[in-house]
Amino acid sequence: MVAIMIIILISVVGRAEAESIDFGAVGEIAGTLESDWLEFVLDRLGTDLDEDETEQLIEHLLFRFESPVCLSGLRETDLSELGFLDTFEIDAVTIILPNLIQYRDNLSPDDLNRSTFASLYSSVIEQSNPRLQLDTEILGIISNFIDVQTSCGYTKERYRVRESILRNAGRMAVTTENRIQLTGPTAMGIRNGNYVGSPLRYRDRYIAEGPGLSLHLARSKAAGEDFQAPYRTGFQSFHVGIQAGERWQFILGDYTIQSGTGLMNNRSAMSRGTRNLQRFPSMVPTLRPYRSGSHGRFHRGGAVSWFRDDTRAVIYASSRALSATEVWDNDELAGYRFPGWSSLRRTSGELDRYQNLSLKSVGGHVYHVHRRRGIMVEHRADLAGYWFSDRILARDGLANEHQFDGRELMLWSAATQVRYADVQGFVEWSGSLQGGHARVYGLRSRLGIMDGGIWHRSYDQNHYTVYGSGMGVFSGASNELGTGVWVVIRPRTGVRLRVYVDRYRSVGVRADADAGVWGWERGAAAEVRVSRGVLVRAESMFRGVLSGVRTEDVFGRESRIRVMRERVTVRASVRVEPGSGWMWQGRGEVQGLSGVRPYADVGRLGGVGLTQVVRYRSNAWELVFQHTLFNTDAHDTRIFAYEYDLHNVVRIPSFSGSGQRVSLVAQYRPTSWLLIRTKAGRTSYNDRFSVGSGNDMTEGPFRSDVGIQIITRFR
Repeated sequence: MVAIMIIILISVVGRAEAESIDFGAVGEIAGTLESDWLEFVLDRLGTDLDEDETEQLIEHLLFRFESPVCLSGLRETDLSELGFLDTFEIDAVTIILPNLIQYRDNLSPDDLNRSTFASLYSSVIEQSNPRLQLDTEILGIISNFIDVQTSCGYTKERYRVRESILRNAGRMAVTTENRIQLTGPTAMGIRNGNYVGSPLRYRDRYIAEGPGLSLHLARSKAAGEDFQAPYRTGFQSFHVGIQAGERWQFILGDYTIQSGTGLMNNRSAMSRGTRNLQRFPSMVPTLRPYRSGSHGRFHRGGAVSWFRDDTRAVIYASSRALSATEVWDNDELAGYRFPGWSSLRRTSGELDRYQNLSLKSVGGHVYHVHRRRGIMVEHRADLAGYWFSDRILARDGLANEHQFDGRELMLWSAATQVRYADVQGFVEWSGSLQGGHARVYGLRSRLGIMDGGIWHRSYDQNHYTVYGSGMGVFSGASNELGTGVWVVIRPRTGVRLRVYVDRYRSVGVRADADAGVWGWERGAAAEVRVSRGVLVRAESMFRGVLSGVRTEDVFGRESRIRVMRERVTVRASVRVEPGSGWMWQGRGEVQGLSGVRPYADVGRLGGVGLTQVVRYRSNAWELVFQHTLFNTDAHDTRIFAYEYDLHNVVRIPSFSGSGQRVSLVAQYRPTSWLLIRTKAGRTSYNDRFSVGSGNDMTEGPFRSDVGIQIITRFR
């Protein structure tokens, strides 16, 4: 529990195959999103988003970049779906939108061709309402997803779905992505025959998109597969999406639904923790295609979304197979877990049927908003049923005690959000017909340069969520009661200061805990743009946990002890862009840990890491050299360092022990339709003669990796 935020960080951004995107000019290869842009988005989202949500959001941003929203048809929901904007930034754009359209319509054709959303906004805001001025960096990011040309968008006349498809088929763009990665030396599992396959990891993706129409097919395979594991790492996803006019949206294949705080669906905007909670949840149910090449919590079937003025409805039906991998406890088979649902488990005594497990679901979501005298009131209601083909256990294995037979589950949720001027409040409830509820409340206000808020959550011990991101029986972290407070101050343009405090209590998080588990987190951060091309960031976090644990002495007598652990993290970075395509960045991180962990007194441990990045970018070439030094006392004080990689890959590895990491990325774009990118890296350790463990262990004090990626785009 002490390292809860670090554990979450690993699960979110420490994976080597989460998705990223790269932004280039419209009509060219979608492949120039700078990694520092991604760092900005991840920082805003908070490091406690789970890996599936992060991947789905990045995938949606890629989809929205390739099919930008037309300025004339821009809605508040389109801005909410971008995921990284807070409520007041969304309001600033929607309030000024009529002025933006009017200003654009008065531009000459030459001026319009040179215009972006950022340039239009900056010109209009000075004349209308300077109080709504947004940061230059935010405007630049938004510009990638909004088309300001007058020729974009859908026609206002009514036409049928078939006519819509034929109308847009000739404007399709086709993108292919193929990449191969190899890690060496060869893993022990492949050398001794416990793995099948090869050490190669590959990913192929084929996308065809145009106004109102999108198709995709993705497949991937990880390196090596354990002979004993029933779960295979190969995966395929697909979808066909149709946007018929401005009201209807159809998806056949793989898709996700996001709304609210994660009690029933994936979170739309709100982080679970308080660290970067600057965005309250969107009440609007959002239907998105699932275009990832990896397992996750997605639906497979069909879904329909309908818009009309202030109302939106989504209905869906899904049926998919679940692949299982074994869960072992003290050398005994304890059950099975499923990719995307890492805590869903099967019983351990039914070895002959686990491969045929499937999940069917049917559900619907209704949303409506009222506006009167400056007050906006939003309502949303959700209802869904889930049917497993075989018995599923909660994480603690007590499904019967939770009044859940492991096969059928009915969930509901309801939410209301009220906004007036710079004050916003919301409440969301969720529950199941089998019992168990969860509640989340929040209040936020903005006063001049200050933005602050408070949120409170309460999860019952028998609260369920299948596709949601909130806590529940399947997450193994139910029965939490907590409150968080944050304040963000922007004293001037280019300066952002953040302070937050969070405290929670949970009972029964672990089997050995029979007393309340109290946890807290406090932190502060500063971001200062010193001058054009120079950005400085610093952050400090203090986290702690106090729990009660049952123990026995040598005579078998039980006793209860209190366990205290505390962690301090300090990070700082400096980024300099002198011009001519050059960039230098230095990042440092210090970790400190004290107290007691299970079965061991850690005393005081520490870790330090230093990363430097040098990048050169021209029209045809991009070269990135990165070097990281690290020295930690233990794995518990490991260091994290964002690493530039192939496109569509987010890589934030962790380092423990003593050593260094060197990587080089080279990219060449010979034409507007072809991009070639390669990556090579090597990690060297000073304190060991092998890396990894088990079947993944490699001999020698080093590990190397190489990769190549080819992306084509035809229009």
